[in-house]
Amino acid sequence: MDELQKLLSLFEAIEPLHKKVEGIGRGLDGPALNETRNATFHLLKALRSQDESEKIIQIERAERHAQRAIYDCHEAVLLVELDKLRAFKTDYKDVVIGDVIVNYQEGMQDAEHAKELIQSCRDNQKDRNNFYEEIDPLVKKISNFNKKCEIAREELNKSIRKDNQKNRLVIWGIIVTLLGTIGAFGAWLLPKTAG
Repeated sequence: MDELQKLLSLFEAIEPLHKKVEGIGRGLDGPALNETRNATFHLLKALRSQDESEKIIQIERAERHAQRAIYDCHEAVLLVELDKLRAFKTDYKDVVIGDVIVNYQEGMQDAEHAKELIQSCRDNQKDRNNFYEEIDPLVKKISNFNKKCEIAREELNKSIRKDNQKNRLVIWGIIVTLLGTIGAFGAWLLPKTAG
């Protein structure tokens, strides 16, 4: 049954993805599990059928559901990665990140591209069955960028502490100057006593 080889390859790709998404939790594995269940249903219908053309139709349907399951797994991982990136961006919104992460803008552009692709699939502008192969490299790219961001946290935190220390010194300088000015002005205003 050579027509089953592609389907077998798809199922082999789905298994580790299911485990990865299952490990994330948050109910993100539901859509992919549903698509896998549908793929299995069509595969069983193909195996049971005596009509060759019906077998081919059912196997093609199973392949489409398997491709969709792969896409759904990748989308779930990508959404988690985008959430991490959003949290990072929020944590360091007042920090110049480009000094620490050289290709930060490129990474953020990739994240925007990922969001647009997901949205186009959700708006049915793009067929998820054919998109499953395109999303895998994007997931890897965003995941690697997130790792760089997490590693950069230590350096960015040092930068924040350094800036805070500078700000404290400036504030203390202003306070001391004000107190000195107030003291000098107060001494000028107070009548001098003869002694």
